[in-house]
This record gives sequence, C-alpha cells and structure tokens, in this order.
Amino acid sequence: MKSVKRRAKRADRARAAQRRPKRTATASGRAASSKPRRDRASNRTAAADKRAIEIFEQQIQPAWTRFGQECQQFAEGFNAEMRSHQLHVECGPNTIQAKFAQGGEVFVQLDVENRQIACWITSCCGTFGSGIVEQSPIGLTIDVDRLRFVYGGQMVTEDDLAVSLLTYLTQCDTPAARA
Repeated sequence: MKSVKRRAKRADRARAAQRRPKRTATASGRAASSKPRRDRASNRTAAADKRAIEIFEQQIQPAWTRFGQECQQFAEGFNAEMRSHQLHVECGPNTIQAKFAQGGEVFVQLDVENRQIACWITSCCGTFGSGIVEQSPIGLTIDVDRLRFVYGGQMVTEDDLAVSLLTYLTQCDTPAARA
C-alpha cells in the first residue's frame, strides 16, 4: 500500500514539473534571464493604465456635474447670506466659471481628451488692478476605483473643492482678508 502511495506522489510531482516553465542557465553559469518577469510587470502596468482610463471615462461626467452643482449651491447660499446677487456661477460641459461682483473670478477647465483639469483664479487685487494671482494646484486621482479631485496635494470631495475655491475668491479682496 505504501509503495502505491509513493508511486502516486512521484507521478504527481513529475506531472507538476512538466507544467512548470523551465529556466535555463547561460554558459557562464548565471541564472536565466528575467525577461518573463519584466513582461508580466509591463502587462500589469498596461492593465492598470487601462483600468484607470475606464474609471475616468465612467466617472468624470458625474463627478464634474456634482462639482458644478456644489459651486452653484455655494453661490446660492452666499448670495442669500449677502442679500444680493454677488456671486454668479456658470457651468458648462467642460468649464465652470464663478464671477464675484466685487471683482475676481475662478475658472476651472476639464480636458477630457488629456484627462486633466486646470484652474485659474483672477482677483481684483484692490488698488493694484486686475491680474491672475494663482493657478491653483488642482488635479484628479483614482482612489480605490473612485475618481477623486485633488486640491493642494490632498484628495477632496466635490463639495470641499467648491467651498475651497469659492471661499478663496470671495475673501480675496475683502478688507478683512487684506488686514
């Protein structure tokens, strides 16, 4: 009985050895090339890139729409608090523009083709005239299969991004901000 089990184990090992890829050594005695390992790594990278593109394509429009809605909601609340129409937000398919009545604007542009986002903030700058004061560090990233906005090196929600940008705009030229 033991000899039958031994033969069965040997046969199993022989079949397993035939299934394993053989590594050959070079004439100088070095190990075989690691080219198959590099191929697997490049395949994984290509698969990850493909997955990132799929996530972007699936999630960018809903995320962009939510961001635009959050900007509009901020403007409505701000205008209600000020009891006048001070902040105006326009949302387009690839742009969001917020204009502050006292001067200044935030312009956010989505480049779907290159899968990137850019933001410019213009301020009235008090007595110094108008000018672009900052191109905000804004971007996109993927975190656990979810497309996320990045602002100032931190992942943020659509709501947080809208609040940060529009708060900066509305406080940029106020007397309290200059003091």
